[in-house]
Amino acid sequence: MWKKCVVPALLILLAVSLVSCFDDEEDRVIPPKSPYKSLSADGPRDNALFNLQLSCNERNIDRYDELLEENFVFYFSPADVQNGTVSSESWNRASEMTAEANLFDPNYSNPSQEPAQDIDLTLVYPSGDDQWTPIEPEDQVTYPGETWYQKIVTYNLVVQLPGDFQYVGLNKQAALVLRAATTNSKQVWRIVTWRDDTGTSFRGVVRRGQAAGIAEDTTWGQVKALYSE
Repeated sequence: MWKKCVVPALLILLAVSLVSCFDDEEDRVIPPKSPYKSLSADGPRDNALFNLQLSCNERNIDRYDELLEENFVFYFSPADVQNGTVSSESWNRASEMTAEANLFDPNYSNPSQEPAQDIDLTLVYPSGDDQWTPIEPEDQVTYPGETWYQKIVTYNLVVQLPGDFQYVGLNKQAALVLRAATTNSKQVWRIVTWRDDTGTSFRGVVRRGQAAGIAEDTTWGQVKALYSE
């Protein structure tokens, strides 16, 4: 009699346990998978370009920050420098991060510059690691024996300001150079140099209004310079 009672009891306990497991599965919150790609140096170099575009469009300053090498240098278009549109030939990582943080901030407050309300960046480039050109760094003291990789990208950039005004850079080119940097004992792809507007001529800084119908372009560097303070 005792054995007959034990078996149904065990079956009931098993059923309750299974229901509880199913309830736990339903209640469990699964975090969404990040759309950003791994920057591990054993993965595709194009992942850095993918993350660059996404971080700008999402205005994610933390993701942008992780893309830049410690000794990162941004070089402005030679035409921008020659025409006095920008005040220097290049700037360092700190200046780059300041400009991008301001550009990404929809509440950016500056009497001489309106905040950006939206950023639409599209990068176009030949895909694949074989499309990156191996180069030797000029500074062999800091980077002895390293091989860096360069790729030319074409970019279309539209920065929306309050109202109908936009900064527009269309069919511009930039040369991006990656190196495998060591971070937390792991090698990851980082952008070490970035040369803006390498294949197009100077057009002048233009703030385009839909009503005005102005269609001239600006460069990426020109836009950055506007948000440098």
